[in-house]
Amino acid sequence: MATILFGKPIQEKMKERLVERVKALSFAASLAIIQIGNLSDSNTYVRQKKLLGEKIGVSVVHHALPKEVKIEEIKMLIQSLNNDKSVHGVILQLPLPPSLDSSELLDTISPRKDADALTSYHVKRLLEGNKKTLLPATARGVLALLDAYNISVSGKRVVVVGRSALVGKPIALALLNRDATVTICHSKTTNLDDITKTADIVIVAIGKPRFFTRNFFREGQVVVDVGINEAPGSKLEEEIGGRMLVGDVYFEEVKGVVSAISPTPGGVGPMTVASLFENLLDLIEANQA
Repeated sequence: MATILFGKPIQEKMKERLVERVKALSFAASLAIIQIGNLSDSNTYVRQKKLLGEKIGVSVVHHALPKEVKIEEIKMLIQSLNNDKSVHGVILQLPLPPSLDSSELLDTISPRKDADALTSYHVKRLLEGNKKTLLPATARGVLALLDAYNISVSGKRVVVVGRSALVGKPIALALLNRDATVTICHSKTTNLDDITKTADIVIVAIGKPRFFTRNFFREGQVVVDVGINEAPGSKLEEEIGGRMLVGDVYFEEVKGVVSAISPTPGGVGPMTVASLFENLLDLIEANQA
């Protein structure tokens, strides 16, 4: 029977540490979230960040802008937050409306306040193999989940299915920096099922509900499912708020084959939210040094 890699209990332990770090500050920590448009997914993620922020004592200020907003107006808001000493972290909730250039806007955020670690400054450090750089929250959450269950990646063959700048590529680079041997694939990779079976650890993030059936895996593998998709038939978790979600992996089918697997919801999601606040506290402590 597979070990289920639940993120919620790990998040509770992370939350305890975050509370202590926040209490040790001589000022009130603050995170600004800029959301453009009204996507239901983004609304859910923002709610979870605000909820955890409240629990650990961090003020989360939500700047909700209409999807028609001009890029110049967003830049002006970001610059004002960069200059506001009472704001310690700034994130741009992704995805953005197609009319907006996410790279241009992300690079308007000061690296000293880039809690999502998505500016070119942090990406460059990750690419260079700087092991002290901040990781994007999802990548940090995936590694924290593996660490919590004592699953080492050093020397392991890891297949990452997904090539997005937000998830797939940062996870692959973070794994390389931990001495894993990494193969990056995507939904158009030929013979994908043959490649995934070669891995010790498979991490998937392509946004296709239940795409990965038991035919993609073999016994003894560890599977981390980063995908979050709206679909009927899944068991709800408290973190979701009334929506039916499943992962990229057909969980009920695959859990009978592999040795360990993360569920959706309740696996990587809670880790990602907690990792965002770990990044925020790391930035605050670095800026105080």
